[in-house]
Amino acid sequence: MLSERRSGLAESLWRVGFGLFLFVQFAFFAWPADGALRPLTTLALPIALALALGWRERLCAALLLPLWYVRPLEPDRWHSDWIVLLLLFTQVAVPAAPFGSLSARGRADPAGCWSMPDWVLRLRFAALFAFGLYMLYPGESFEPDALHSARIEDLGSGLALAGIAAGVLALFFHERALGWAWLGFLAAAVATSFEPGKQGSREFLWLALAANFQPGWFPAVRASGIDTVLYDGTCALCHGFVRFLLAEDARGENFRFAPLESGAKPDSIRVQTDDGRTLLRSDAVIHVLRRLGGFERLAAELLHLVPRTLRDLGYDGIAALRKRVFGTESQACPMLPRHLRARFQL
Repeated sequence: MLSERRSGLAESLWRVGFGLFLFVQFAFFAWPADGALRPLTTLALPIALALALGWRERLCAALLLPLWYVRPLEPDRWHSDWIVLLLLFTQVAVPAAPFGSLSARGRADPAGCWSMPDWVLRLRFAALFAFGLYMLYPGESFEPDALHSARIEDLGSGLALAGIAAGVLALFFHERALGWAWLGFLAAAVATSFEPGKQGSREFLWLALAANFQPGWFPAVRASGIDTVLYDGTCALCHGFVRFLLAEDARGENFRFAPLESGAKPDSIRVQTDDGRTLLRSDAVIHVLRRLGGFERLAAELLHLVPRTLRDLGYDGIAALRKRVFGTESQACPMLPRHLRARFQL
């Protein structure tokens, strides 16, 4: 299922981008417009920032729905505003407080039993397909009056798009087909990015593409067993890293944890793999991220392109400053519920 590949952190990253997009839209396009609704637009600015931060995100999305609809701005002649309304609706339906949101900060269970409803992702895909076909209509633009009249010259194109849309519905039963369809819309969006008459709404197509990017398309590196992550039990940054791994590896399929012995060097993070290897410094971080998959796998591959000497130098610099910047912890094991403490070797 699609939802099984959508972690809380991935959804939080999308929410941050979506909230900042709405903030920019209200700040630079709606707020300068004069009108009686301008105070409501002003109210939308802090709400959009709260959505980006993940503070009461479902409530923020619900409040932004009417504010977006009534904002004092002339509608685009491609009538593309509906895609934002639909994405806000799905944001209201997404369970609250995924990992990475402000609402999830400090809770005992980092993952919080959070899961993404599969129907939400499929509805977002449906919006992308409908909006993408609409935007990629083979013409310069729909004139406003043409939206309310059946012109014979547009009938053939309209039937063709309807046929494509019907075929696209079949993609909802096959996850890999959805990925190829997403790539097809991405290629079409790039190829038509300078098409006359559509630039005003092209950003909404890119927004729909971003909403439907699935980190699960970057699969995790699988291993035969479970690795042990050794960490500095007195370091707050290391505790945060462990909580991140607990949230992203919620089922406990990849990692177990144990605090390093006092005086161990390097004294931050190391990994003992299931096949007996010991990985240190940046190699340990890359290995861990690869086993998570998703955005973490992508970050690991990019980091791997950096020469080991340079990435180890950066690792050592962070390790030297981590306690002064992030502070220390008094307990070797983070404060966790009983079912997560079973994954620690004390």
